[in-house]
Amino acid sequence: MKMKIGFNTGESKKEELKSNIENPAISKKKILPIRSVVTVRFENGKEYPYYNDEFDLKIGDVVYVDGKLAGKAGRVIDVTRKFKVSLDFYKRVLAKLNLELHGEFERVNGFMLCRENAASFEQVNAWLNPPVIREKEEEFFIGDGYEVALDKINKCPEITECEYDDATELYLDGEVKFISVKNGSGKAIVKNRGYHTVDFSFKNGMAKNLYCDCISPNFCKHMIAVCFALQMLRKESNINEDTDFCAFSQGLFYDVVSYSSGKMVL
Repeated sequence: MKMKIGFNTGESKKEELKSNIENPAISKKKILPIRSVVTVRFENGKEYPYYNDEFDLKIGDVVYVDGKLAGKAGRVIDVTRKFKVSLDFYKRVLAKLNLELHGEFERVNGFMLCRENAASFEQVNAWLNPPVIREKEEEFFIGDGYEVALDKINKCPEITECEYDDATELYLDGEVKFISVKNGSGKAIVKNRGYHTVDFSFKNGMAKNLYCDCISPNFCKHMIAVCFALQMLRKESNINEDTDFCAFSQGLFYDVVSYSSGKMVL
């Protein structure tokens, strides 16, 4: 039995559309920063001050920071705009996360499915992959992608038995964290010693143009695990190429809900 859950963080739709993550490098609409020193509390209970010159931060915001706690999300508990600091002693706020979700979700075999754009790939990827300061941008080169009929995954000659078995384990362990499809084009995030992005197109019961950012050049376990998830969603919820949707693993969904300030209505 499918149980539908309506979810809204309480923020207006206008606020939701401002940006997926308030980072000037990727925001659709740049939010003017307000310089501040903020105190951030982490899960271990520790509290530290950080310099912010990129975001309009308020108490309750969830952020990623530079320094020893890089990669750990923390919540802003104090904001002051009266300061004089040296960056020799203060680390910076690197990103402000957008934890807003809007839409009606249904539980489907380990996933929380929404038949609308409740969250974008960029938004969810920002939650899972903390920003990293790099000296130069990575270069990517793309060749031809893989394809497979979703009702005949085990018959695909390009999938090895070993990769198939590993993908089955990933899928059953709930490591396909997020899938988003819009106009037949999709992206997914799979956890496996870090998070991997799988790109694909979805049409006529086929997953095509499959790519993964992992080191393997083959039809890897991450792509196969995503195909398992698409196969299940297509069968259990009549998802097809005409359906825009996003699906969270239940674990990730409730983690995000616990961080947000919104309300769930059962």
